[in-house]
Amino acid sequence: MAAFVESSNYSHVLQKGAAVVSTLEDRADGPHPSIQTKQVTACRINQLQINGFINQNTGVANFLNVPYARIPARFCEATLIDPRKEIGVIEAVRYGPCCPQPFDVIHDMTGHLYPKKIDITNSSEFACLSVNIYAPPSAVGSRNRLPVTAWIHGGAFTYGDASDEYDGNYIVQHSMSIGKPVIVVTMNYRVGPYGFLTSKEIREESLARGEKGFANQGYHDQRLGLQWIQQNIQFWGGNGYEITAAGESAGACSILTHLRSDFPAFQRAFVMSAAPLTPTPFSHSQERFDALIAKIGLPTGAPAGDKLAALRSLTCDELNKIHGPGVSPPTYDPEFYPDHEEGFSLETKAPLPAWLRGMVVGNTTEEAALFVPRSISGAQAVSMVKKAFGGDADLCREVLALYDIKADDDTPGSGTDGVVRLATHATFGQMAQTIASGHHSEVPLSLYSFEQRDPFPGSPWKGRAFHSLGNAMLFRLPTVAGPDADPGTRLTSDKFSEALISLTNGEQPWEVYDGEGRKKMVFDGERSGLVQAGGKAPWADLASTPERSASFGTCGLSLISGSIVEANS
Repeated sequence: MAAFVESSNYSHVLQKGAAVVSTLEDRADGPHPSIQTKQVTACRINQLQINGFINQNTGVANFLNVPYARIPARFCEATLIDPRKEIGVIEAVRYGPCCPQPFDVIHDMTGHLYPKKIDITNSSEFACLSVNIYAPPSAVGSRNRLPVTAWIHGGAFTYGDASDEYDGNYIVQHSMSIGKPVIVVTMNYRVGPYGFLTSKEIREESLARGEKGFANQGYHDQRLGLQWIQQNIQFWGGNGYEITAAGESAGACSILTHLRSDFPAFQRAFVMSAAPLTPTPFSHSQERFDALIAKIGLPTGAPAGDKLAALRSLTCDELNKIHGPGVSPPTYDPEFYPDHEEGFSLETKAPLPAWLRGMVVGNTTEEAALFVPRSISGAQAVSMVKKAFGGDADLCREVLALYDIKADDDTPGSGTDGVVRLATHATFGQMAQTIASGHHSEVPLSLYSFEQRDPFPGSPWKGRAFHSLGNAMLFRLPTVAGPDADPGTRLTSDKFSEALISLTNGEQPWEVYDGEGRKKMVFDGERSGLVQAGGKAPWADLASTPERSASFGTCGLSLISGSIVEANS
């Protein structure tokens, strides 16, 4: 077994048997902006006191950077923290560190949506597993049992965290104002190589340590986070058996993963913009691991302990650099998917688990606009599509014709719309439609289409309903839902956030997508409302067989992931 140094994460926050005060003031940007004149609130759990504050702008109780698990060492399985067995004080008044990660150029360009973006310089490999809790003040420490939204952030399994961009203050405030109070919990988890790198060397060491040998530590972190909420949210007045898991993009794929793993840590699901995802075969993940080992100068045949020791000796910056940008694809794991064989896809037409009580699924209409270059010509678009399809020339020709992508047009921007529609339909659009129409279970499921466009002058995506645009409106951030925001985004924010609030309160927010006359909810300012879902999707004939459907989806993912890598390289 490889030698490694145990981490001392959270020793500054929790230390069994000794009263300690957290040193969270180390964050350079100081406390949450609302607590310059703070009203303190506290949650007492046996001999542990967690100090939070009342947000002066919203009247919501905030408890930030509350640790839920410990990480013993790089690539190792985290262990759940039981706050009932801890002694001390946590000053939960500042957002904690995110998992180390590279800079995300594409996401940074959406900064106009957020009053404050995440701070990736505030990172810690071993102290990143925390939750942020937002609750009505009267609920904290009471016998209330309010329903809970548990948010899992996206970011291609490589980027993101649960802090400023998912500030739960405003949606909790709104839930109180409409008489449907909820508690919102956002969680961090390991991303990139820290959460989704695996190999036979890592697995064998894990089993030797008495661990399960999970292939995706990030998924396991999320599972622990959901368990922690289930077991402990009662101390904030929440109901651990009325949890709605909500997430976007990689967060949405994560929720589908937990559904397919049949682990009942929540009761409802709000799934936003999930992409078709087939967990990577273990052999492919081994190849990625071997490539990293080659980059640091070790032969493939080196002892397993030497390989892991070398990877653990790298700084986070060094590991991020050799790992590279782009998607960190999760690996197929029989421990996590006991009922599915390698090669299955998350949108597989299989019944949803019987313990799930309700679900909402949907996507934005121009998801891929966030990723596709904005000035590509028709000729460039044809080249991109041919490369993405690889050897399937017949399907490629059909796709180019359907999406009106023509090689004889060299005008900058002439190929953008076609590629955006193609990549959107082939990925996020196909995924939502497949789940809604093929789940074959008694679970009530409702479908939506997010069609609100970016109205911001100067935005690179002004006039587009692009991937991740809905996040700011779901969380009702002031830029889109405040008194000075665009009236259209304010109205969309009301309706979109209320859909999640209703689902969290146990109500299916609109009619289920089932039987004849199927309908979906459109979110787009004054246009918002139920509409007929329409007939056959324009791409349905292209995906008429499982093989063609897979090829179509692979093309879309290739177009998107290639753009992510290029932008961040």
